[in-house]
Amino acid sequence: MAHIVFAMLRVAERWCSTKELAMHVMAERGMDTADRTAVRMMLTRVASCLRHYRVKGLLQSVKESGEYVR
Repeated sequence: MAHIVFAMLRVAERWCSTKELAMHVMAERGMDTADRTAVRMMLTRVASCLRHYRVKGLLQSVKESGEYVR
């Protein structure tokens, strides 16, 4: 999953939300993006992946004004 997320972040022209990344991962894997249960599961997995690489120092969270960031 990390290679899909990093590829998406490399070509993105703006900041990406966890949900956008999760939907992209699902599309790349051929999963049904309308399945709410699968979307929630993928959101959890992508968030965990991002957190792992943020702790390692490879990623950085960016807070923009007026945007809620956990």
